[in-house]
Amino acid sequence: MRLVFPALLIGLGVLLIGFLITNPGERVDVTLGNTQYENTPLSLVAFFALTVGVAFTALIALIEGATIRLDNRRLRREIQRLETENQFLRSQPTAEPESEIPEVASIPTRPEPPASAPVYDP
Repeated sequence: MRLVFPALLIGLGVLLIGFLITNPGERVDVTLGNTQYENTPLSLVAFFALTVGVAFTALIALIEGATIRLDNRRLRREIQRLETENQFLRSQPTAEPESEIPEVASIPTRPEPPASAPVYDP
């Protein structure tokens, strides 16, 4: 991924430059909302579109980065709270030493089932 992204950016730049070189002096009409711009250079339109795309992508990346940083901060606090709780619980003595545990009464066994009925010969 480290090499793919820069390669894609370079490829996109080469394609944009190639497009602008093959269309020198082209003029187009552009309509934005209710406003119409006539006889606008194609290179200016392509540059403006690229600039708007980069700005929009940067805004999305900024918002996503802020969200990730806030989540990381929340998780770091949670880890610190859990480590403090873990340390506290490890420092507590055990409930009762084994020697002081009372003897458990024997568990009663299940009664034997009754003997089967006698079998008589016919």
